Amino acid sequence: MVMRKGCLIALIAAVAVLSEWDAFIRALIYVESRGNTEAVSKCNAVGILQITPIYVKEVNRILKEERYTLEDRTDPEKSLEMFGVMQDYHNPEHDIDRAIKMHNPGAGEKYSKAIKERMRHELETDLADR
Repeated sequence: MVMRKGCLIALIAAVAVLSEWDAFIRALIYVESRGNTEAVSKCNAVGILQITPIYVKEVNRILKEERYTLEDRTDPEKSLEMFGVMQDYHNPEHDIDRAIKMHNPGAGEKYSKAIKERMRHELETDLADR
């Protein structure tokens, strides 16, 4: 039996389980902005991941090019790309506790707990939807 590419992709999607890292990213977006692309904090963090100007600067430094601008912070795809660059460079093992501390170094245990609780929700919801 030969399976067409579209059917194979649908089958993989149906059985794929949300990874812990993907649940973390969803939880981080929820805690940071509730998914609001236009969210702005009092310290000028913007977008779904509440990215600061210095974050953009660090990503461009890592890439050794001026790929991202401050305006890119409101673009969910570009925000996620920047997040990926930072994590792959500074946290290649994708350790969640380290990722939380890196993303918001000044936040305390309450912030970490909120993200982890939301992660559990994301994972449970994913399983319930199967």
